[in-house]
Amino acid sequence: MGRLDLLRSTKSLSDLALLLDFIPSGLTYVLYETPVANKYETFEIPKKSGGTRLICAPQGALKVLQRRLADLLYDCRAEIVAKADKPRRPISHGFRRDLSIFTNANVHKNRRYVLNIDLQDFFPTFNFGRVRGFFIKDQDFAVPEKVATVIAQIACHEGSLPQGSPCSPLITDMIAHILDVRLVQLAKANRLTYSRYGAVV
Repeated sequence: MGRLDLLRSTKSLSDLALLLDFIPSGLTYVLYETPVANKYETFEIPKKSGGTRLICAPQGALKVLQRRLADLLYDCRAEIVAKADKPRRPISHGFRRDLSIFTNANVHKNRRYVLNIDLQDFFPTFNFGRVRGFFIKDQDFAVPEKVATVIAQIACHEGSLPQGSPCSPLITDMIAHILDVRLVQLAKANRLTYSRYGAVV
């Protein structure tokens, strides 16, 4: 049984904890008993374009938990791609094990004009409900509501995906796929090429 099937077969916090190699009581402690002040270190870093970017970096056991969730989701996405009826040109090149900023740039090689857009405050737009709803409604995942709630609780901080978490880039990338599909259709209709690298961490 693959990792995706194992995730889809989970029914509770305890099931998910075991899949993430945590004891259930340990997962409960990290999520519900650890003081909020001990979960994240918050600091700012300068942006290339000016101003600062707020980073909320998970600490201790939460960082381990988020890294394990991210690894699980990377494995699940790899299985989803492998099971596709026919391979497709990747749209998003960021935060994928076999793609990079170079493969993204290669799509636009020899183009006369290239428009590069950076979305402001990308991660905070993915709130708790949006993350939870994705794992419930997405046909590839379709996990039980209780499990989707725990996944969102692991990944979110103060109601949204934090910049600095190992989970945030991958989860936003998967949720944004529907945006990618629509923009590809728009690009094709105008004889353009669209790709996305992803948010910067």
